[in-house]
Amino acid sequence: MQNSQPSSQQIAQLTLDLSCLPAPYSLSRADVLYLASRLAMHFSKQSYAKPTRKGSIYFLNTKVYGITARSNTESAIHKRLACKKFWKRSLEKKVNEERLNYEARNSIVGGHPKTPGEPVQNYCSNETLNREQIKRKDNEEKLSRYKVVNTTTKAEENLLSIALSNEKNRINELYFTAKSLEKLATEKKYKWMFVTLTAPPKYHPNPIKGRRSYDPSVGIKGSHEYIKLRWVQIRSILNERGVKASPEHYFGFRTVEPHKDGSIHWHLLIFANKNIQKSLTDAIFEKFPAKNSAEIVFGKEGDGSASAATYLYKYIAKSVSREKIKYDTTTESAKDNMREEKDLASLRSKDRVQAALKSLGIRQYQIFGVCNLTTIFKKINRLNLDTVTPSQGSMLEFVKSYIWRNTDGYVNMMKNADMFGSGTEIGLIKIATQSSYGEPKKKVVGIRIGTTDFLNDKTYRIVKS
Repeated sequence: MQNSQPSSQQIAQLTLDLSCLPAPYSLSRADVLYLASRLAMHFSKQSYAKPTRKGSIYFLNTKVYGITARSNTESAIHKRLACKKFWKRSLEKKVNEERLNYEARNSIVGGHPKTPGEPVQNYCSNETLNREQIKRKDNEEKLSRYKVVNTTTKAEENLLSIALSNEKNRINELYFTAKSLEKLATEKKYKWMFVTLTAPPKYHPNPIKGRRSYDPSVGIKGSHEYIKLRWVQIRSILNERGVKASPEHYFGFRTVEPHKDGSIHWHLLIFANKNIQKSLTDAIFEKFPAKNSAEIVFGKEGDGSASAATYLYKYIAKSVSREKIKYDTTTESAKDNMREEKDLASLRSKDRVQAALKSLGIRQYQIFGVCNLTTIFKKINRLNLDTVTPSQGSMLEFVKSYIWRNTDGYVNMMKNADMFGSGTEIGLIKIATQSSYGEPKKKVVGIRIGTTDFLNDKTYRIVKS
């Protein structure tokens, strides 16, 4: 497939044979863009099978790399198939999946040098790293073409600078969430533990230790699916024993990282009532009985001991931060060496770690055991309540006093979780609208606190630079 971009007139003159497409793992970013245009034009001009309905969902097998279009309306299926953006997203996802599995089958990532002196491609391949860097550069270039304008003051700011600033704030938000969980746990006198879960040998394409026994049928994402299923089973076992993931028993924060060969392992920061710690560890080892498949570090107390949130911080930094790593001490560098020796993700390799996670499309972070109130919390903190004088004892007074721009605001929300969400006194205001494909959906237009509605600020708008 040629990388040069043909004109729209040339594209229109060509007939696309879906049975003769190149192997998806071989497609470059330019190939994906070109093929997305061709496919959108093909499906807008050619007839194809009628979508099948199953329950409330319509779906159609496009016969393009196994890609299936799904929607809750039949008309949206047709609009998707004629949309270049749909094909670009679908192709990129499929290309990543096929390339990663191809690399796993051929032991390209991780392991030992094929020849003496040859650099090892750890965590992800050079192709994956380069692809993610190009993708990021393209996205930044698009953002740089737009600006945000304050319609009142006429002040302007480039959209790219806002996006980069938000990205830096992301690590602070995650740390703040972890810190809030820690505060809630401290109030309850809970203990914390840090758990690392690893899949069996057949899920590791190119291990640095032991014999290779990888099963290509499970795929590179199989390690993540294996651990995810067993975590569900662990929680189910605990539920049966009267120990439910909740503020009353245990809660925490989950993150994922790649091994050097690209397979996935999990880290769990768990805060638990000290009376159920044994139940937790028993359930974990019941589902991860093999040696080194589950490692548990119990938090220490006292001066000089790292807090739970601090312990988690470096794991967050590896997956989110773009800042250059600067080791504060030789001890930090030695710890990074130790991580690599244990086949865990290192700080110095975070660019490759981040590229691996993005290409896999795995949700990197997740809270469990407490309600995730992040969206409502952000909405509340964006409000301007300086000039608002709520009536005494009202819901608005509670929000302004204990949540709005309060360092313990998220903790106070978690302690009163039943006050937030759909059908409660504090919730998001949503209106019915449509997606770009004409599908019905809900759009958040503000937040309701008690009897007061705060609608989204329309002071700002995005325009081309």
